[in-house]
Amino acid sequence: MALLSKISQVLTTDLTKEFKLKKNQFELEKSFVDSIRKCQPTEVLGKKVHFSQNYLSALILEAIKSCPSIQGLNALRCIIVYNTSHQKFWNLVEQQQRQHIPQHLFDATTHKIKGYKDAFGTILFFEDQTALQQLAKKFPLQAEYHEFWSTQSLGMSALAVWSTLADIGLGVNYLQYTGLDQRLDQELSVPLDWTLKSQLVFGSIEQVGQAPTTTMTFQAEHCVVLN
Repeated sequence: MALLSKISQVLTTDLTKEFKLKKNQFELEKSFVDSIRKCQPTEVLGKKVHFSQNYLSALILEAIKSCPSIQGLNALRCIIVYNTSHQKFWNLVEQQQRQHIPQHLFDATTHKIKGYKDAFGTILFFEDQTALQQLAKKFPLQAEYHEFWSTQSLGMSALAVWSTLADIGLGVNYLQYTGLDQRLDQELSVPLDWTLKSQLVFGSIEQVGQAPTTTMTFQAEHCVVLN
């Protein structure tokens, strides 16, 4: 009886350890998924942010550095703009959009861009064309895939930053205004071989948007599991 009792005690201890391990693993996974779920566009952003620019910049940099990249690609570049530079960037966007959107439709665009100007800051994501060219010379057999892989790596970094900012209670919008490279070189001294790909504009959450239409409509049947 004593032996059976000891065996039972050992099994109970092992099962408890395994349960706790799985529970902790599940909680960790759930925490990560919860962070991703927070990555929803914020309808109205503001400047009521209680973190310093230095802290936010360091946090953003750490999120990007911690993010993996495909095949070790190192073509991602970013600039974080606050205050005057933030306003200057969105003025450039407004000027560019005015050239392409009919005047009778431009009021809605002006309203949208004003909302971005009212945010606390913007992260500009670039792709360094010189870095891609050097990579193509080093690995010519894979050269045709480098730009595609670079774009995927940029997307992963943007998601890492978005979830990091969402975790500290900030609102974020992910945008794709491009074609500004010449003006950015003139106004913000951005190297001409850096191609603007996307932006994350962030700030305090002043108004939560409606149920987002940008969430991926991915269903269980879209994923096949094979053994």
